[in-house]
Amino acid sequence: MLPLLDPEERVVIGESATRLVEGEPLLHPRFLPLLQRVRRALPKAPLQVTTNGLLLTEQLQRALVRLAPIELIVSVNSLDPSQRTRWLGDSQPERTLAQLEALGRNGLAFQSSFVLAPPFLDQFPSALRQVEAWGANYVRLLLPGGSRLAPLTLQGSWDSWRALAAQRRLWREEVSIPCVLEPPLLCDLHAEVEGVMPNSPAVRAGLQPGDRIERIDGIAPFSRQDAFLAIASAVSPHLVVSRYSQRLEVRLEKEANERSGLVFSRDITRKSLERTLSSLPARGKGLVLTGELALPILRAAWESLDLQLPLVAAPNRTFGGSIRAAGLLTLSDIGKTLAELARKEWKWDWLLLPAAPFEDGCDLCGKSLADFEREISVPVFLAES
Repeated sequence: MLPLLDPEERVVIGESATRLVEGEPLLHPRFLPLLQRVRRALPKAPLQVTTNGLLLTEQLQRALVRLAPIELIVSVNSLDPSQRTRWLGDSQPERTLAQLEALGRNGLAFQSSFVLAPPFLDQFPSALRQVEAWGANYVRLLLPGGSRLAPLTLQGSWDSWRALAAQRRLWREEVSIPCVLEPPLLCDLHAEVEGVMPNSPAVRAGLQPGDRIERIDGIAPFSRQDAFLAIASAVSPHLVVSRYSQRLEVRLEKEANERSGLVFSRDITRKSLERTLSSLPARGKGLVLTGELALPILRAAWESLDLQLPLVAAPNRTFGGSIRAAGLLTLSDIGKTLAELARKEWKWDWLLLPAAPFEDGCDLCGKSLADFEREISVPVFLAES
């Protein structure tokens, strides 16, 4: 497959980009030789490896440094040895933590991630300060989610997620590296800065988490993603920034396509939305179904563009619990939502669905989208990701 990869694009290892369960990549008996083979074939492509860190010996770390540019995403979750043994199955937690502490010292760029599950919450914000001291350049805070089969305390709820989002805003003041919530629970399109990477043009320009980018070279960004892309492509853009009640003007000194160091939560670009809308029928009544997590941000986009197209969230009944992402919807979930709307005498001539659940034309249960389209007797269109 190596000849099929773009030599300039990032190669991601250990995070599922398909329906396959990716597992821990360092368990592969030929992990290092395979990675070395990728590097020989793609000498300049950035490599990204996600790992739990248990097998990151210093010998392996030194070998990985020689494969630069490479970055690790380390699923830390807890720095407490007893918690690591109980909840993470780490039989040698002190050894693992010593290995993580050595990452920055050995010159490896790495991010850390923490699942904000109840057993781990008492360690924040000290855990964030610790991984920053070890050299982490970015922290991902993952909201806990679980199906109806998970214990209620681990499932998570809208209220608990909102409380964690508020807490995260306080935690991020304790560190100078970006500290980003996933999923971000967005309900607006404001281009708010989530974090600023160390030693970056954004740091030198004095930008801070919480700043809102109002204009980029005189143009108001439609969304966070539009702001990110516009700044990335610009040469030393002039920014108008809102910070609390202040209005600041900043020159961000950078080259075209140089990383600015600004971190934004992912929302939606105007171009992708407009491309999706342009592919829809000009006549007839449409209906847009999405996941519960995406509904608030899409409502904001609809309002911004003054769209009158009905927008409805389909609850995930297949998994239940707190599973709300559009990518985990099944056609059974969508069919049940359509049946409920039909009982309320809703009418539609075509349907727009998220593309994420149907990567290969089938849902997670193996049901064909084409068969579903024939069953409901209306055309189905997929939104651009």
